[in-house]
Amino acid sequence: MIVFVTGGTGFVGRAFLPQLLEALSADDEIRVLSRGPAAGPTDRRIRPIAGDLETPDRWIDALDGVAYVFHIAADARFGQGTHYHGVNVAPVEAMLSRLRTSDTLRGFILVSTVGAVDRAPADDVRQPLTLQSAPHPTSDYGRSKRGAEELVERSGLPYTILRPGWVYGSGMRAGSHLNVMARMIRRKPWTARLGFPGRVPLIHVEDLAPALVRCLNSPAARGKTYFAVTENRSLAEVWSLLHETLRGRRPRQFRFPSLRSVLGRLHSRLPLTVNNLFLDYLAADDPDFRRDLLAERPIRLEEGARDVAARHRPEGSWWIVTGANSGIGFALTAALREAGHPVVAVDRAVDRLSEDPGLKVIAADLTQEADLQRLRKAVEPLCLGGLINNAGIGIRGGLFDLPWEASERTVRINVLGTMHLTHLLKEQLTREGSVIVNIASSVAYHPLPGMSVYAASKAFLLNWSLAFSEELRETNLVVTYSPSGTRTNFQASGGVRGANSAELLTPEAVARDILDTVRRERRHRLLGWKSRILVTLSDWLPVSLRLRLWGWLFAARR
Repeated sequence: MIVFVTGGTGFVGRAFLPQLLEALSADDEIRVLSRGPAAGPTDRRIRPIAGDLETPDRWIDALDGVAYVFHIAADARFGQGTHYHGVNVAPVEAMLSRLRTSDTLRGFILVSTVGAVDRAPADDVRQPLTLQSAPHPTSDYGRSKRGAEELVERSGLPYTILRPGWVYGSGMRAGSHLNVMARMIRRKPWTARLGFPGRVPLIHVEDLAPALVRCLNSPAARGKTYFAVTENRSLAEVWSLLHETLRGRRPRQFRFPSLRSVLGRLHSRLPLTVNNLFLDYLAADDPDFRRDLLAERPIRLEEGARDVAARHRPEGSWWIVTGANSGIGFALTAALREAGHPVVAVDRAVDRLSEDPGLKVIAADLTQEADLQRLRKAVEPLCLGGLINNAGIGIRGGLFDLPWEASERTVRINVLGTMHLTHLLKEQLTREGSVIVNIASSVAYHPLPGMSVYAASKAFLLNWSLAFSEELRETNLVVTYSPSGTRTNFQASGGVRGANSAELLTPEAVARDILDTVRRERRHRLLGWKSRILVTLSDWLPVSLRLRLWGWLFAARR
């Protein structure tokens, strides 16, 4: 038997594939559509299929001979926009068109969403959604998912449609509902005191995954649509349970009054956020789902909250620090460990670092592809709280003063190594919403005669990192951090004369400030009041004077 799976490397797919493998025989095959390599079960029965939802022509032939299709992948971010059709509707249309002539297909299982239904203007929001509720999606996201449902329903093929509520558990997207709430509790604990009465539909991923597997060879599920929901809980309860799991106690909450009688008549005119906070707008109930597809007692939020909270505790998220054997990197490693975070410390030389249960030490040269791949594999199983790109070198001298190899290595470490490592970890970083900190320098803001290659490499890093922070603003906090002169071995190794040590920052002070910048969620920071003044003043100077000024300052002081 052949099974085709989309979204097998996503949040739901990673929980689903191991359970699917257990249900299949040794001779079966699973074809998994994936954009690229990702961590998952290693089993000879899994055959990766390269491609994405927007280009079905690249992988549509992989549907030939399949018995089941589990279509889990989608753009699941709630919102508006025409792009949803290309991701959520067009691929379903292409797959169904190919499968209509199949003589092997036994079932097409579509993972949809409660948002494909929403509420019609006349709905009584005091009652949960049921299969008798008329679909009335209010967002382009919901309309795209309902459009996919209609294609499946009209296809004439054997199908099952599951409409999950809020799916939660280990490994969920950083921007998902409960993850956002847990992050707010960590950073702004007072938010858990807001006891909103609106109930939301929940299902743990470890309940959804086996329910999907039970769609195999299930006559009861043939041709049916389900609300995949195991419980409806008020937002006050969700806040309270997450707070208790993270901070050890229930918060004292201000309980907002139930305004169902008033707002219930106005819900069609209110924003979704208001409806969710005060009404049972998305609450859903489906006894058939529990009877047909749940074999055991479902996981309650009292238990499942631990899986959400785990990544938000210091000990639950690893931080990668490059250039960790000395200077700022060494101080950062110590500061993170002191805060309770486990650390992956990376450097070419690791003689100052000693492994313990919370410190993994990896000797790696960021200019070497083999070392970067080894590092990627080592961190794949970890939950990444952050990546601090701190490694860097600088050598005194202009382009013609230095051997080419020295200038090349400066650019390869400071620019290419940083970007390459970040790119290799892109799936993991975006999936887990990891913080990315790029360490630039105060010299990144100025052309620096006498050390032009180093300054240019840091200027590149500064501008790339700032733009990168905007590119990832929906998924990750990217911090661009530029310290002033710091008391490290940079001066000795780079052939730079040391300034008065009293004028230099200590690595420990810089490390503390970096972590404070992350805590405050600031995307850009230039540390050092003198450097900020010089940056402001030099912006007003003509380029010729600016070059003379920085050339003189560097020659006189460094």
